[in-house]
Amino acid sequence: MGRQAMNRIQVILVAIAGLGLAAAIGAADASATPGYKRQIITLTTDDGREVPAVLTIPTDGVNPYTAGFVHHHGGPGGHPVSHAGAPRFFAEGAAKAGYANVSVLSNHSRWYPNAKMETAVADIKAAVDFLDDYGIDDVLLTGHSLGGVRIARYMTGSGDTRVKAMIQFAPTRDMPEWMSGGMGRKAYAALIEEARGWIDRGEPGRRIVTHFEPESPPWPSGVKVAYSHTAETFLDWWGPDANTYNTRLIAQIRQPILLLAGDKDVFVYPEYLEELKAAATESSRVDTILYENVTHMFPENRPRVIADTLAWVEDIGYGPRPAVSTDLVDAETGSGRKMSGVLYAPASGEDVSKPIFLLLHGWSGDALWSSNHWLGVRLAQAGYSAIAMRVRVSGRRGVTSQKLDTIVEDLGAWSDFASSRGYSSIVAEGHSAGGIWWTTYLNSREDPTIKGVVYLAPTRNMADALIGWIGQEAYGELVEHANKAVAEDRKLMISNDLLPPELRNRFPFFQYADAFLSYWGPEAMTIHTDEVGKLQIPVLSIAGSEDELVPLDYLKRFDAAAVNSEYRYYDDGAPHSLQGWEDRTAADVISWVELQGL
Repeated sequence: MGRQAMNRIQVILVAIAGLGLAAAIGAADASATPGYKRQIITLTTDDGREVPAVLTIPTDGVNPYTAGFVHHHGGPGGHPVSHAGAPRFFAEGAAKAGYANVSVLSNHSRWYPNAKMETAVADIKAAVDFLDDYGIDDVLLTGHSLGGVRIARYMTGSGDTRVKAMIQFAPTRDMPEWMSGGMGRKAYAALIEEARGWIDRGEPGRRIVTHFEPESPPWPSGVKVAYSHTAETFLDWWGPDANTYNTRLIAQIRQPILLLAGDKDVFVYPEYLEELKAAATESSRVDTILYENVTHMFPENRPRVIADTLAWVEDIGYGPRPAVSTDLVDAETGSGRKMSGVLYAPASGEDVSKPIFLLLHGWSGDALWSSNHWLGVRLAQAGYSAIAMRVRVSGRRGVTSQKLDTIVEDLGAWSDFASSRGYSSIVAEGHSAGGIWWTTYLNSREDPTIKGVVYLAPTRNMADALIGWIGQEAYGELVEHANKAVAEDRKLMISNDLLPPELRNRFPFFQYADAFLSYWGPEAMTIHTDEVGKLQIPVLSIAGSEDELVPLDYLKRFDAAAVNSEYRYYDDGAPHSLQGWEDRTAADVISWVELQGL
């Protein structure tokens, strides 16, 4: 197992143990500063290179449910340890505000004479992966000076949906234009011709040296410039066809963008911020901040830079989120069967005056899969408790062997468990098949503590859906096959292997004959529009336009069948998992519960 994998596993185990990453760091970091702690870590890129990085976190540990920052220094020759750059001073401020920060020392920067720009992309991904492995889903990229081009390259080239916004401190100019303007067009053209010549002659590693003293913008007057590159890397960084034009990169970015600079920055002229903003035509939001009497490294006004940046992050929806407590809990059925689950609660403690949510996964799902985790977290952040339950039908083995009615005893045990903790009001939530399991329970047992039901992507009428997928003839043969096995008391598996090859991938059922009939048979109590109509408590249903299993017409029929029902339809591409729509889904659920007075 590689060092990076071990590092990730160790971090995750610390989180599960409830110790917080800060506890693991404490002994190694005797020089911790109040408000934040640091640890030097080693990342590993996908191609096996090691990347040193500085991890800066709050003193009370990492909140994995709050966004995290990945910072890239400037350069060439920049460094995350330097007191001058944002990857240090902003990381410290962000950690004090509750964010985790990874500031990379890019291999690209250390070996820039021989390293192409693309190397930085791999380094940034390693840092994003590190935060992701810790459970941080929302990542904000920052780059100081030349770091701005590097993070823009990552965003435009990777399509990484984990990255939610880009912040450029003292953003870099278009690098080829910057170089040619500083050394003069004639000298620049000569260097380009020299570099191309070496490559044409099969010597891309031949050294190219740039040395000049600019007399006018875009380089500050009186600054001597000297870089050494191979012919290949010179063209990759500074050539006219290089992918290092900040204005062109920023034009491809859809996420929110913040650009900050000082009016005394000799590298970034005030009008350049507006030029970048005008170029960012695809971005959902672009903001600029120009500080008076501030230079390239922001030494004159760093507290204000930190405060303004964090305020902007909060304004776009990625401010610090409340901490969440998670614990493992167990319920027991009347027959003595024990089941486990995950309790999500506010870090401040449970509030039994509010309803508790019992979260049930979908077909072959489990307590740690599907919407259970992200919905449990968001409910706890809003002050509610929730239990992601395991039941007999959990996992592939569960749906293979258990009949529909076995769910009743299990859900009753979890309801009793919630009541034993002092809750008098329960909201049942089921995702996909979890919905039909809740409906079956509520129609089989009177439970006055359950005040409402939330269906995420509610299950179709199962026999009708299967007939629609495979046809009446194939369906009839499956039912006949299953009935014969049950009559002969044979433990026969009914699976899609029994279907014609062209139909096998259209529906994933692997069940014993009796379990198959209890769900998919013509007498099964899984005509969901019929069963939900028997409920007298409020019902909320949510589905999206990219959910092939729950089309809008079915959602409307399901809603109309219930006595007291509302639905939400996300017509902007939400899938069956509702992944990508987590915040919206949780907000709708919470709003509905509060309006119902549950």
